[in-house]
Amino acid sequence: LIYLLLASYVAAQFIDNSWIKLIMWSFASYMLIHMGINSLKEKPGKISFHHMHRHRSKLFETDFCKGFLLNIVNPMAIVFWLMVAGSLYGQYKGVVTPPVFALNVVFGGLVSSLSVALMTLFLKRFFNDKMLKNFVKFGSFILIAYGIWFFGKAVAEAKPLMDSVLSL
Repeated sequence: LIYLLLASYVAAQFIDNSWIKLIMWSFASYMLIHMGINSLKEKPGKISFHHMHRHRSKLFETDFCKGFLLNIVNPMAIVFWLMVAGSLYGQYKGVVTPPVFALNVVFGGLVSSLSVALMTLFLKRFFNDKMLKNFVKFGSFILIAYGIWFFGKAVAEAKPLMDSVLSL
């Protein structure tokens, strides 16, 4: 939420500049495509849902908590939120305020995360390794597709800039 608010307020200050828009769309595109391709290349180990239920551990010893804490201070996560959320907010700048935008993104993320978690909880006995690998591939392709969409936005933003530069 803090990163989203920061990204929204930063974008609100600078998003009127076409060069800033181009940079934000371009970096967001690169980051999403890069993440999608890297997740396709990774070789996942054996994934087991049964391990999670048999072993109870303290909250701060879990991989989830460690990953969450690392993600909060990770410079790439900060750049990701500034570029992706900032460029998205640029489209809605006159429509919603930064706090409303940030809350909408957080709410949407929570709904989708809870949906996936509930689906996993109820359908875990039907999952096998092949299905899990296919889910990871599907998610990777979604990241790449969003990256391509952001690239299209960058190209659309670059076109008038190039026309104005060439007319000089």
